[in-house]
This record gives sequence, structure tokens and C-alpha cells, in this order.
Amino acid sequence: MLAWTTTPWTLPSNLALAVNPDFDYVKIEDIARKEIFIMAKCRLEDFYKSKDKTLKYKILEEFKGSSLVG
Repeated sequence: MLAWTTTPWTLPSNLALAVNPDFDYVKIEDIARKEIFIMAKCRLEDFYKSKDKTLKYKILEEFKGSSLVG
């Protein structure tokens, strides 16, 4: 999962990530890194900003945050 925080030094002490059950999330394949990530769909374009608009990811699945609970 990709997580955003203003205080990255707190991540090692956190044992969980919170998700909004009503938000849309995506499972993507990062083409350049050849890795799979899950992130909030609303943050996708911000994370993959590109001046040349080259596709750098492929959406594999879309789902609500409620499916990530547990």
C-alpha cells in the first residue's frame, strides 16, 4: 500500500493503515518499477504526474475501501 504522511518518522511505530470504507481504491501495476501497489484512486494522478502524459501504470482492479478492512 502506498501511504502519505506529513511525519514519515512515525511510520515504523504504526502497525496499521486506515482506509475510508467509502473511498475508491485501485490496485495498479507500476510499469517502470514492475511492482503492484494499492492506493486511493483520487491520489493516482498526483502520484503519477507527467508532463509528457506517458502512461506509467496500468489499473488492475478498482474497489471500495470497505473491501480492505481486516
